[in-house]
Amino acid sequence: MGQQYYRLCLDDYSLPGFVSGDKHYFGTLEMIGAFITTLKDNERWVNSFRELIAAYEKYMSGNEEINYSVAYQEVPFLVPAELLGDMTLILEDYAWDHWNVWDYLYKLKCKKVESVHKWIFCEGKYIRCVQAKFTDLESYDDWFDRYRKVGTMAWGHPGMIIYDEPYLYNQLFVIEKEFKSQEEALEDMKFFEKKYDIEFKEIMNDIFGDG
Repeated sequence: MGQQYYRLCLDDYSLPGFVSGDKHYFGTLEMIGAFITTLKDNERWVNSFRELIAAYEKYMSGNEEINYSVAYQEVPFLVPAELLGDMTLILEDYAWDHWNVWDYLYKLKCKKVESVHKWIFCEGKYIRCVQAKFTDLESYDDWFDRYRKVGTMAWGHPGMIIYDEPYLYNQLFVIEKEFKSQEEALEDMKFFEKKYDIEFKEIMNDIFGDG
């Protein structure tokens, strides 16, 4: 495994507009740097996220104690996380349902999804995280009674979802499942490939937001 992973706390764009909250993402410094570069290279986002970009640059220059503001509170920019294990799955012609924060149903399907799952320990919590690359992701449109492409627009956190037709993927890992103990997390990892209890909810939240 080897690589060091970190937790990055960002504003949660999937919550209703009148509510503020945070969302945890995980990745290596390289992955987080790629996400920051996406924000810096976009004229619509660079000014809105100047504090986040500045925090990253200060951290990379050696100030590892840097804090910044998320959901009206000061939080550490990056928190080291321990990687317990990982697994990659590939599913063909996969279909599932997603409910947003308002319990609105999205019926989704894709030709292929390659998902990477990592079991992580961070600040006393054991979690399973997921990053996925979808091929030809589509959502059913009730009005036109057909499926439409997903990815040309995203309403979650800016810069998190990358769409390069026909592929769509999330730049940083999101929380898929939480566990009460290390034993429970290791048990989940042991039998994961047999259970297939994959959860893409937080990735979809970064696509559809609260819409």
